[in-house]
Amino acid sequence: MNERNIFLYQGRTKALHFVMFIALLAVGAIGYLLIPPSGTVSAESGDSDVPALVNFEPFSAVTGHIKICKRAAAIDVPGSTTPDPDVQGSFRYTINGVFVAGSNTTLQVFTTAVGQCTNSIAVTLPSGESDVQVNELGEVGAFLVTATTVPVDRKIGEVTLNSNGGGSQLVRVVEGSLSNETIVNFFNRSRPGQLKVCKIAGPGIPLNRIFTFRVRGRGPINTAGTIGAIDTTVNVMAGAPNAQGGGGNCSFVPGFGAIVGNTERQTFVVGSVILTDELPPVNIGGNPVLVSNITTTSTFAPGSPSLVGRFADVIARRDIVEVTYTNFVFQPSILKICKIAGSNSLLGTPFTFDVTLANPVSGGIFPPFTIPVTINAGPDGPQGGNCQVVGTTGAGGSLLGGAFNQGSTVTITERAAGGIFVTNITSTTSNLPPFVPGTRTTTLSGENGIVAGVTQVTFTNNGCGFGFSNSEPDCTPVPRTPFDFDGDSRADVSVFRPSNGVWYINQSSAGFTSIQFGQAGDKIVPADYDGDGKTDVAVYRSGAWYLNRSQLGFIGVNFGTAEDIPQPADYDGDGKAELAVFRPSNGGWYVLNLANNQLNSVGFGRNGDKPVAADYDGDGKADIGVFRVSNGGWYIQGSQAGIIAIGFGALNDRPVPADYDGDGDTNIALYRPSNGAWLGTTTGSSIGIRFGISTDMPVPADYDGDGKADIAVFRQSEGAWYISGSSTGFTGIQFGQEGDLPVPNAFVAQ
Repeated sequence: MNERNIFLYQGRTKALHFVMFIALLAVGAIGYLLIPPSGTVSAESGDSDVPALVNFEPFSAVTGHIKICKRAAAIDVPGSTTPDPDVQGSFRYTINGVFVAGSNTTLQVFTTAVGQCTNSIAVTLPSGESDVQVNELGEVGAFLVTATTVPVDRKIGEVTLNSNGGGSQLVRVVEGSLSNETIVNFFNRSRPGQLKVCKIAGPGIPLNRIFTFRVRGRGPINTAGTIGAIDTTVNVMAGAPNAQGGGGNCSFVPGFGAIVGNTERQTFVVGSVILTDELPPVNIGGNPVLVSNITTTSTFAPGSPSLVGRFADVIARRDIVEVTYTNFVFQPSILKICKIAGSNSLLGTPFTFDVTLANPVSGGIFPPFTIPVTINAGPDGPQGGNCQVVGTTGAGGSLLGGAFNQGSTVTITERAAGGIFVTNITSTTSNLPPFVPGTRTTTLSGENGIVAGVTQVTFTNNGCGFGFSNSEPDCTPVPRTPFDFDGDSRADVSVFRPSNGVWYINQSSAGFTSIQFGQAGDKIVPADYDGDGKTDVAVYRSGAWYLNRSQLGFIGVNFGTAEDIPQPADYDGDGKAELAVFRPSNGGWYVLNLANNQLNSVGFGRNGDKPVAADYDGDGKADIGVFRVSNGGWYIQGSQAGIIAIGFGALNDRPVPADYDGDGDTNIALYRPSNGAWLGTTTGSSIGIRFGISTDMPVPADYDGDGKADIAVFRQSEGAWYISGSSTGFTGIQFGQEGDLPVPNAFVAQ
């Protein structure tokens, strides 16, 4: 600073000594700068008009540094060093005398997150050290507790607390570099949280039934906010669960809500442990009330929760913590499994079942488990096989009294035994899902699964295979009705419309239905692919099979070529149709079993032959066969009868083999378009009837459910069906339109 001379005119004072201070503001600088130039003025006595010369000497300001840090204080529990978990986010600070650029009134705001510090802040001091006030602005959900400094002797007095949760601390700042900075640590706690106890009414618990909970913890014990031990109770009415797995009714714990401005709700020190205990109610209907599940929106303390002990210890958090108890009434049911030997050869044979408690109504108090049960097969009739009560102790099971709880989900699976098949699974007490041949499992679920008292499930086996009656050694096949989409043993009038890929089905029992499945150019291949007794919608597209199975759902399989002629049928007698094709170019038959992915092939036929696979010898297995147009010959490779060759037919005849007499054997038969004649042989007689015209499409099937195929035609030009029922007589039905493909004509060689 350059020296400045100031002339002062004095009055009649002999001498005047003074010190003058002039404050200069350093515009644009952070902080403030006090520059005190000083000097002495003197004048001789009587020299009133003589100017006095004042000489000012220069003076420079000094700079110190402050760093502000934000810390979470330990939770308010004696002896605890655990930081408050809910002190989160960023906090704001100001320093008295540190202004925003261009202002001498607006303080600069500095921000730092919990666990972090600001950069060093330069502060201009009037001398080598000075007292500076640092202010924390209040933030929602937290409040200032204390402050410290590094070095420790830089702290002046105690922190001043404000009602908004903020406060201020006076600190000493020393001139020097960053190594001599003053670090100020501000410690906060989050505001005490509330506890809401919820109750869900599980199975058997009446809605609005009152449950009482004991609640212990640490929080305000008076309106002044004094922190101490809490031991109180809260009543909660049981409420209904919701679809999202929650629900119920809730109650806040009553008490003191100091610091949150809510005097009727108890608050708890954040980070402390809240102990909740459900006080046991009386039995309901003579059955014990148990806890099946406990959840919380916070976290459980170690060793918690305990369903058997009916308690949960949760960590108090800022705002509201929920702890939810679900109860149920334990309603015991004895589970009994019975085993019927479907054939005499299986009497006394031991069968082992795996019984799995898959989804207990009781929730976690009885966790899922699997237990084996072995039963020796017994005779049918009044005895209903041999039975065994399932014990639930050991092997992971621990249900009360050895009983299952009503409404739980239990699966029962019979272990596989070579050459022995499950032919049916039934229950006289419960609703079971429909039995699917080829499966060995059933499931009890819902209110009509495990029921009160005794729940009984019966498995029946035989050694013949699916599709047979329960007798040996004959293994009489159980007839299945082709083109029966609803499983009522009657073929359904149905068409496939290539123009839109829709199947239209007039089910004889289940009524009309339609499904879009396929496209123009597809070959329809309806058959029972999953063995449930219902025909499945399916198409064959240039070597690709697309099946919409009624039980097992959709599957797509590449098997065959564009030239192949599809011939799905049950070739192994397991009750399910296999994928099969006849290849005219080499006379080969190729059969794929979807159950085990086994492929079989045989050469039988030649180019120009029409495939006519069917069960000609009545053993429950489809036989490979061809109709040779050139000589009217039928060539059949019977699975029991061997190779058969019969001359029956003429050029342009259409083979329509079916069981017209109901004896279980497929009959050789023809439809002659030239005169509408049906010709064929049956047991002890023959077929000879005129029914149809040259443009009709033959659709033989058992439409009246008497076990005999009926002669029938579809007149495409009229969209009409004409049926000669073996039991019901003549029927005419309008169903379909020109261009539709009648489903029962799917395997009639053109």
